[in-house]
Amino acid sequence: MIIPEEKIFNNKVFRLNSDLTCHHVDTETTRLTIIDDFYVDLDLVLHEVEKLPITKVLFDGANNVDFLDGRKVYAQNMMGTQLPFVTQLQGLISKIIEYPKKKIECQDKVLVNCFQFTDKIDLENNYYAIHRDPRISNKYRGQVAIVLFLNKSYNDGEGINFYKPPKENASRRNNFYDKKYWEVEHFVQAKPNRAVLFTSDMYHGQHTGTDQFKNELRYTQVIFAYLS
Repeated sequence: MIIPEEKIFNNKVFRLNSDLTCHHVDTETTRLTIIDDFYVDLDLVLHEVEKLPITKVLFDGANNVDFLDGRKVYAQNMMGTQLPFVTQLQGLISKIIEYPKKKIECQDKVLVNCFQFTDKIDLENNYYAIHRDPRISNKYRGQVAIVLFLNKSYNDGEGINFYKPPKENASRRNNFYDKKYWEVEHFVQAKPNRAVLFTSDMYHGQHTGTDQFKNELRYTQVIFAYLS
């Protein structure tokens, strides 16, 4: 054997469960779809995610000192390296948003956000990384995002927030946003292998409500789909 099999990235494990459970949440501004049991085998997916290197996103000197904000990325580039969930997602998204399958283009990439923090970070008075995801190109009519929770367990109060637009210029320091400027429209509790689908231009961001991710990395996969 030239290279031990356990060292080779196995893209084939990224397969969607054929028996997905979905339910919708209607907010004032949009509809969220919560999808449970997303991957067939989350443990196999996590095994492959651990093989990917972490790149720091922010070049702030506090990154990887007071907190870590990083990414793990795998992208297909030729035959045999494709990710199985790409074609599977086209049909799922088409059904959820009632949009023609042939007009949905899914990102053929594994992109995992990684986050951890220390006592030096004030998450009692601040939210972290509130943002909207702009369209990658004007050739698309719309864009949806899927955020998938990849950790093996979650404390109550860990998950993702969806926010109303701020009523005034929201104060922030680096990537930390003062809570007094933001109103949470809906909170989704994290659960292993749970995904949330939404329009990507909605304000959203992680809700880190406990000390869980002082002791381990918080993993969330992000997938984008483009509507032509």
